[in-house]
Amino acid sequence: MLRRFLTNALIFLLPAFVIGIVIYYQELNREKTVLEIQAIESLQGQNEQILNEFNYIVSDLMFLAEQHELQRFFDKATQEQRLMLATEYRLFAAKKKLYDQIRFLDETGMEIARANFNADHPAIVPVDKLQNKGKRYYFRDAFLLERGEVFVSPFDLNIENGQIEAPLKPMIRFGTPVFDQAGQKRGIVLLNYLGARLLTKLEQRAANASSDIMLVNAKGFWLKGTQPEQEWGFMYGRDNTFGNSFPEEWQQIIKTQLGQFDTNNGLFTFQTIYPLLEGQKSSTGAQQAFSPSLTSLGAPDYYWKMISHVPASRLQAISRQILAQMAIPFIALVLLILVIIAFLTQSRIKHIKAEAALRESEERFKAIVTAIPIPMAITRLSDGSFVYANEHYGDCFNISPEQLIGLTSHDLWTNRKQLLALLKRDGYIHNMELKTKPIDGKSFWIMASFRPMTFNGESAMISVVYDITKRKQTEKKLQEQHEFLQHVMDSLDHPFYVIDVNTYQIGVANSATKALGLWPGATCYALTHKRSKPCTGVNDPCPLQEIKKTKKPLVVEHIHFDKAGNPRNVEVHGFPILDRHGNVSQMIEYSLDVTERKRTEEQLYKQNEELQVQNEQLDAFAHQLAELQQEKLYQLNKAYERFVPREFLGLLDKQSIIDVQLGDQVEKEITVLFSDIRGFTRLSEKMTPQDNFEFINTYLGLMEPIIHQHHGFIDKYIGDAIMALFPTHVDDAVKGAIAMLKKLRQFNPILQEAGKQTIEVGIGLNTGLLMLGTVGGKNRMDGTVISDAVNLASRVEQLNKTYGTSLLITEQTYQKLSDPSHYKIRVIDRVTVKGKTEPVTIYEVFDALPPIFIELISKTLPDFEQGFQCFHDEEFEKAQGFFEKVLQINNYDQAAQVYLEQCRTVLGMMIPEKPSILIVDDMPFNISLLSTFLGLHNFEVLVANNGYTALEMLETKRPHLILLDVLMPGIDGFETCQRLKEKEKFKDIPVIFMTALSDTVNKVKGLDLGAVDYITRPFQQEEVLARVKAHIHIRYLQQQLQAKNTELEIHNLNLKDRIKTLTMQARLF
Repeated sequence: MLRRFLTNALIFLLPAFVIGIVIYYQELNREKTVLEIQAIESLQGQNEQILNEFNYIVSDLMFLAEQHELQRFFDKATQEQRLMLATEYRLFAAKKKLYDQIRFLDETGMEIARANFNADHPAIVPVDKLQNKGKRYYFRDAFLLERGEVFVSPFDLNIENGQIEAPLKPMIRFGTPVFDQAGQKRGIVLLNYLGARLLTKLEQRAANASSDIMLVNAKGFWLKGTQPEQEWGFMYGRDNTFGNSFPEEWQQIIKTQLGQFDTNNGLFTFQTIYPLLEGQKSSTGAQQAFSPSLTSLGAPDYYWKMISHVPASRLQAISRQILAQMAIPFIALVLLILVIIAFLTQSRIKHIKAEAALRESEERFKAIVTAIPIPMAITRLSDGSFVYANEHYGDCFNISPEQLIGLTSHDLWTNRKQLLALLKRDGYIHNMELKTKPIDGKSFWIMASFRPMTFNGESAMISVVYDITKRKQTEKKLQEQHEFLQHVMDSLDHPFYVIDVNTYQIGVANSATKALGLWPGATCYALTHKRSKPCTGVNDPCPLQEIKKTKKPLVVEHIHFDKAGNPRNVEVHGFPILDRHGNVSQMIEYSLDVTERKRTEEQLYKQNEELQVQNEQLDAFAHQLAELQQEKLYQLNKAYERFVPREFLGLLDKQSIIDVQLGDQVEKEITVLFSDIRGFTRLSEKMTPQDNFEFINTYLGLMEPIIHQHHGFIDKYIGDAIMALFPTHVDDAVKGAIAMLKKLRQFNPILQEAGKQTIEVGIGLNTGLLMLGTVGGKNRMDGTVISDAVNLASRVEQLNKTYGTSLLITEQTYQKLSDPSHYKIRVIDRVTVKGKTEPVTIYEVFDALPPIFIELISKTLPDFEQGFQCFHDEEFEKAQGFFEKVLQINNYDQAAQVYLEQCRTVLGMMIPEKPSILIVDDMPFNISLLSTFLGLHNFEVLVANNGYTALEMLETKRPHLILLDVLMPGIDGFETCQRLKEKEKFKDIPVIFMTALSDTVNKVKGLDLGAVDYITRPFQQEEVLARVKAHIHIRYLQQQLQAKNTELEIHNLNLKDRIKTLTMQARLF
């Protein structure tokens, strides 16, 4: 076994090892190629970054060399001009954040203007701190250049006071000569570039690289190394160079501009960087503070080497990682192959052993079968021939086993073909009763058991037989007795059958039962009763269940069905059959047809019912006569109630309208409801008188039931208006008003579909003591209520128009609510009633609004309530902010809009002590100039350097005027003005354009966008100041005019409300 296993293992494992080695070297080469490509791409990106940075710096240097402020200093070298130049340098340093120092040095090397970055805190160096740099190499080398030429110093560390500055500050100095308008060289402009920015960018780009990135100068000194102690060796007099660390590699690097190679130290990739362009010069510099540079360098001589290094240890780690990644799958594969080989080897050995065991088993089987005293034989399935039989099998058929071997099963018994087919199909054991063919002239019955098997490699079957001739004879006698009993039962006229108590199946039945369609094996309830389950219930009891309980005979009535499906009334007689344990096992049942008897009983029952109905009709007729009289009286009372409400009589403690007398009165706390259709006069003018009646009656017909449902009643219809009283709880009045508005909201879509005008109503509620009684004369009286509470309810209803609301309640009603939190409520106003000194608080109930408006009002409720409180505390600016927040979320809130307009009106009438001006400009010089002289004239100055920032500032700070430049990055001044004027809360702020665009087209465009003025540069400060003051004064006059108009509108509205109130009171009295 071991030899077979080792042979198979060698055959399968050898190719696996070869394939694994090939995959390893392919994966190693792939990883190395990826490293090489990444290194090349990384160096190319670093090179481009350095060149772009140098170009950007030179661009800034040339801008400063041609600066207008510098030329003005050449023309007029005053202290003011020097300060303006230094200020420009400070702003430039703050904006760029690239330069440690920005300086102008005159032809002697003296610093004239200098700004230091000071770690992001730019400052102008005072005059007494300025130094003479005439002996420094960078001044001498830069001053010797011609116009347009640039000097770039070596990349080294900054030196202060003769010492290397700590912490280290890598520095590159960029300088160029400057000339006045006459072409005379006046000095140099010098930028001290913070080299740490360049090195930081290199580190950031190399952060995710798999190699070490190094930057060295032309002599191999590290400017950026893998360790800080390697760097800037030439500044400290140390010989720390790349050539000393990697001498062989350095010799290859200095020979060419770029390349890539492998050594024992790892993978090296390098590229030469030439940061200087044509016309730019450098020098070797000097380590000592006042030493001259040794040599002047042109663009081709000023270069650095950028080197990417993947150490040999990292390459070896990659190799080990690949081996580790391949090890587990490879070991698993080897183990799997070994398991498969072991399994195949073991299976083969088991197969050989199984064949030997099978031969031994057949021999043992023959010995056992011969010894068993049971008739047993084996036959082939193919033709049924006997291949083996023991002596007992031969004795059963009175033939020797040797004689059987020459016969087939067909010679001994019937149904042979059927048996063979069955065994071939399913292969299970089968028991069959067979009648033998007579061999000695006498046949008999046997019970045979057959089972398929394999014998000597052939399909065969083994059979065991028993003689059952005597049992078959007994069964024949029992069948004859059963037929006799069935004949006796069939002689009975009524259905007679035996039922099993457990299965409900009929075991024995006579012919009368079979005539009903019931045969042995059927359930009694399926055909006799047409049911899917046994009978249950008091009206349809199951006799079988009753007999199981009582073990006594019983008689019950049932509904059976004949064979045609017709129902029959039957009387069922049941008798129990007990087993040897005394339990009911079966029931004998017979049934008598009593259908005709039941039909007669039903006819008698119907006649009795008809007599009972006639007696009841006589009683009902007498009762109707009595009710008719009562109904006439009720209709008479209802007719009066249509004009005098029943509740009115109840409050006066009167039983009938006849009892009411002139002057009857009672004082009671009642909630008054006033409702009115908005714009009904305008609607009615478009309709005929008949249409007016139909319109009003339809509307009032919808509202009146709702008022009654909430325990209120109509006191008066005043045209389209309703005056209703709620003598019960205040909640009934509020809930009734909400229900009225919801019903109207459901009714409006119907009007709209019919092409009619929809309806909007306002409802006012007030609660108080009312005097309710009768007024009039002897022949004509009317019921009414008299109280200030009625007038207040009417006034509250009219306030709905002002605030765009639908339901308002007074504080008297609010305070008597059982739980105000059950409603959607907010405070809306405080009004002073005529003759009263204390104001009354008014609340809006908005439960009846559509869900979206309920959500919006609830969401803005805290801001609205704070704005309301600030308004009444006369904190109008705070109130304005809160109401603006409300309208940003819900611009449909008319109440918030009313308060916002009032806030603006009040604030507009207040003259600011220090007006605020927002300057929007991207030029620091313009901002500084405008801020200075406007601040001197008592203006508060706000600054935004682009349009986006200006629009954001307006959300939190509202200036009195805006000075707006046109040419700005992002969105220009025209678009900024357009966006500002599109917003409701900003459109009234005056805007003045200040720009260098002086053509007529741009002026017209600016004024069309809503600007109040247009000033072109250069401008005179006095002119700007005069125009700013004039437009602020004009805006103040406009606000005063608007306030006056608003006051007149409110006065006119109050006058109309007062006229309507007087008209309503005239109608009441």
